[in-house]
Amino acid sequence: MSFSEKETLQDSDQVDDNYSEDPGDASYLDANTDSDTPALSQVGFVGQGFNVFGPRDLIDGLITPLLDFTDADTSTFTLLGKEYLVPTGIKAIQNTQGYAESGVFLSREGFQNNIAAHLGVGGSYGAFSGEMQADYSGEFSTNSQYMYAYTIIHYPVAVLQLLDYLPYVKSEFAERVTQLPDQVTDTNLSVFSRFFEDFGVYYTDKIVLGGSVELYVAVSQSETLSKQKVEAMFQAQYESLFETGSLNANTKGSVEWQNYSNNARNHTVIKANGGALTAIQQVQDIDPWNPSASALSLLQNWSSSVEAHPSVTDFSLKGIWQLCGSKSTAVHEAWQRYASILRPRLTIQTSSQVSYNAPKPAPPVITLGRHILPVDAPTSPMGYQVVVLENKNLISPQGVLLNRYYGIPTNVDPVSGYQNMYDEIAQDLRAFSAGSVLILASFGLDADFGISPHMSIHGLLLSTGAGSQLQQFEHNPNMGSRGPYWVTNPANYILVGIIDNGPNTGIELFSPQAQNEKTVNSDVTVNFYRTSFDTTYTLGPGIDG
Repeated sequence: MSFSEKETLQDSDQVDDNYSEDPGDASYLDANTDSDTPALSQVGFVGQGFNVFGPRDLIDGLITPLLDFTDADTSTFTLLGKEYLVPTGIKAIQNTQGYAESGVFLSREGFQNNIAAHLGVGGSYGAFSGEMQADYSGEFSTNSQYMYAYTIIHYPVAVLQLLDYLPYVKSEFAERVTQLPDQVTDTNLSVFSRFFEDFGVYYTDKIVLGGSVELYVAVSQSETLSKQKVEAMFQAQYESLFETGSLNANTKGSVEWQNYSNNARNHTVIKANGGALTAIQQVQDIDPWNPSASALSLLQNWSSSVEAHPSVTDFSLKGIWQLCGSKSTAVHEAWQRYASILRPRLTIQTSSQVSYNAPKPAPPVITLGRHILPVDAPTSPMGYQVVVLENKNLISPQGVLLNRYYGIPTNVDPVSGYQNMYDEIAQDLRAFSAGSVLILASFGLDADFGISPHMSIHGLLLSTGAGSQLQQFEHNPNMGSRGPYWVTNPANYILVGIIDNGPNTGIELFSPQAQNEKTVNSDVTVNFYRTSFDTTYTLGPGIDG
């Protein structure tokens, strides 16, 4: 959640000349003009449709007001010694009880799901992909290479909670609800999707005014750093920055801290929201790797300024179906169906095994809402299934641009057979434009005949997201010698990437043969994400933790 200086929501007598507050086109600020008591402007943020796929930011995320408090009765609310008018449909409470949210995650999926759960969005729908991009912008395109840790400390001053919405539902919204079908079918799902695009899937139910300080750390994946070790070191970093002003000497000298800091030093951000503008900047300029008494003093100075300069620091959401009366069940079911379009999950299963003679082909099983099966069956027991998908049309059959098996004839020399196969794949891939999604999965593969750097396909795979796993595959211990077996060194190679996204941006796996292992089985899961209904997909590993 990041607000620029112009976006900071301040108390009405603290607003600078450049400040612009825009709670959508909510009309409550125009109401009650006969009263000398001003309306609390942040009320306009309550009851608005919200884009849960973008950033955790009301300024960018609000879609349209669903409620209209223009003619509502009002009550008086005292905040920071001043009185404000609040509509009776909203409960305003002065609240200074601080709280925090935090976590350490193995993937963007875990991070985004934690943010979503905190804000009231249940399930794994790929929500808040835009927040992932905002908080970890430097690591976003290579997100499979990192673990993610964050903490947000909230300093609230007031809470605005929606109570009774029925008298205030806007007529335009109510009319669209009545036009929705009573039940969801495959043929009318598009009607519901347009409804979601116009009004959102969730709406703001509660607004928290105050301030927050946030710490985000991306930690490069390493064999020396488990999730448990990262959790312990992140906790030590947090406490040294925000509580003690110094790092324990034993921790600082430990191998765990050295590994943690070396893998995270260039991937750390501090943010602050609410409070005086100069104090915000001072906090954001603190070096997160050098805790000190002076840094702690800057944090305390900022927190003491929050009451005079509150911002929208937090909020919670509810499903829009809760505003849809008798259509609520249909709207909820439509959302569950439509969510699979916004965050589809790809699974790949494949294998290779030691074999004396050419075995029967056993191609990969690739599933993306359905089994992606080429029209023609494989003619070779070793090769690849290669799929290219149109990015914005990922799960539709019409979005399949290429789907075929490539193989090696059983009666040719394996060196030339592999070379010809890789050349043919490379030639076909050159026809597809940047942004298309590539799925490449081997089957029946012998690692003795790998993809070497001089091959034309090598550069194409790197530009589509390959990296360290391809480098492992480049090792060819017995190139040119099959021996008495059809496959002597079974292995699997899988790459899912976006064409021209660059090295290390895809999800890849090279699985070599373990000692005394005759069969190598591999599974890869990939999640696709959008920041809105009409943007292109990005991807991340299908790890939920």
